[in-house]
Amino acid sequence: MPLVWSTSVEFGGLSMSPTSVGLWISGYGFINGIFQFVALPRMVGRFGPRRIFIACIILYFPSYILRDLNLVAALLIVLQLLATSFSDMGFGVIFMYISSAAPNKRSLGAMNGVAQMMVSIQRAIGPAAAASLFAFSLENGILGGNFVYVVLLALVWVGLCVARQLPKDMWIHNEQ
Repeated sequence: MPLVWSTSVEFGGLSMSPTSVGLWISGYGFINGIFQFVALPRMVGRFGPRRIFIACIILYFPSYILRDLNLVAALLIVLQLLATSFSDMGFGVIFMYISSAAPNKRSLGAMNGVAQMMVSIQRAIGPAAAASLFAFSLENGILGGNFVYVVLLALVWVGLCVARQLPKDMWIHNEQ
């Protein structure tokens, strides 16, 4: 988001100042933290983890699509951050699935450790790859500089197809 927001309008961004980007992102972080704490347990309890996780994946579509529109910028930024905040619930839900997938309580720490390692690798590679693809599509004019969004939306589609394979209810731990 910060890369697209700070990129000039002629290159598909919003030409926001670093201060403005920082204020939006810090406000989002504050509100998102409260939202995750308050809403995630209630929503999982009401709708179940599978439905919440699938909804979280689906919300990446508007999150990525809204990055490329320059209409009423403040409204779109709020909508984008709202969709991103809801989609962030998916991280909590998937770790609930991972924890319940451990064959027993003794292997729970190792299972969570491997999952956290994979998330760390993804969080290191993902933004750099997306930023590089954004720059590559702009520089080479692929789909008018929007090729990055096609790739991101395709990845969301793959994630949605995988998420649909999750069981409706989580597994129950063995007591050993």
